[in-house]
Amino acid sequence: MDVTQKLVLAMAAWLIVIMLPGIISPKRFRELMMDLMSDTKILRVLGFMTMCIGFVYLSVYSKISGGWLMIISILGYAAVIKGIWLLWLPETAKPLFKRFFNTDMFYIIAGIIAMLIAIGLIYVALYPLAPVVIY
Repeated sequence: MDVTQKLVLAMAAWLIVIMLPGIISPKRFRELMMDLMSDTKILRVLGFMTMCIGFVYLSVYSKISGGWLMIISILGYAAVIKGIWLLWLPETAKPLFKRFFNTDMFYIIAGIIAMLIAIGLIYVALYPLAPVVIY
């Protein structure tokens, strides 16, 4: 198992750990997320952490060239962009978060989608569709 497969498995585990409480107890998870998103300092720290995670993904594979490795590149670039956004403009994120994350059903649906994506990532990591070639 190479580094990319381990990184994809780590992404799947991260999705499961983060979104499972949203499925089990959506009301409590919503309250936690609302408290988390209301503080600008915490949003800046989350932005920095998100940007670092994106750079880790991009350090493993940064090309958008097709194949299943493109998942790592897209998630890496998206994480870096989101991290920069949260670092520079946390005040613009607050109303957006409050509008989208205000219902319990959102967390149930997002959790189920995250679980399906995690299952797909685990499948791709354990049974790669193409040989992994990193240039």
